[in-house]
Amino acid sequence: DDTLEPFDFKGFRYADILVPYGCRIADGDITATVRHYPFHEVLDFPLTHPRYAAKRKDLERIWRLCADTIQYGVQEVYMDCPTREKGQYSGDVSIMAPAHILLTGDGSMMKKALYEYARSSFIAEGMMTVAPASFMQEIADYSMQYPMQLLSYYTLTGDLDTLRELEPYATRSTEYFTRFAREDGLVE
Repeated sequence: DDTLEPFDFKGFRYADILVPYGCRIADGDITATVRHYPFHEVLDFPLTHPRYAAKRKDLERIWRLCADTIQYGVQEVYMDCPTREKGQYSGDVSIMAPAHILLTGDGSMMKKALYEYARSSFIAEGMMTVAPASFMQEIADYSMQYPMQLLSYYTLTGDLDTLRELEPYATRSTEYFTRFAREDGLVE
């Protein structure tokens, strides 16, 4: 008998199990646990227009791949690659969070992410790139997405209270990076 007890979850897309000569795998003795944030898809494949009929199967497979990617990339936080990353990068939130809300109607994970980035502003005025995390990383390109993320959240949820509460963080972050603007508008 052999059992793998990993310290943390180990993601994989497939498994190739090599069995030594003379050993066999008993029926039902290999299992894996699928884990992700609760995912109840409410938006199904939307392309029903007749002009897509010829490509429908291909488009449905692409849709399923995209929806599955969102489903399995949302753990406790948004991660585009949970097999490689354990932190929530702001850039991933910009892409994954709106897709997650559109697929599920659930804005709670994006709201959580927005508050986590706002809370990181005591460490760095421009906010951290990864939050929550102990990894000190500041990338202006990512932090400057916060106002867009906040607007996206509000547009998708209509949650005006959260918008009002977090808007000052978006303003302070933008003002912080404005100090580093060159004449051409780029941040240096």
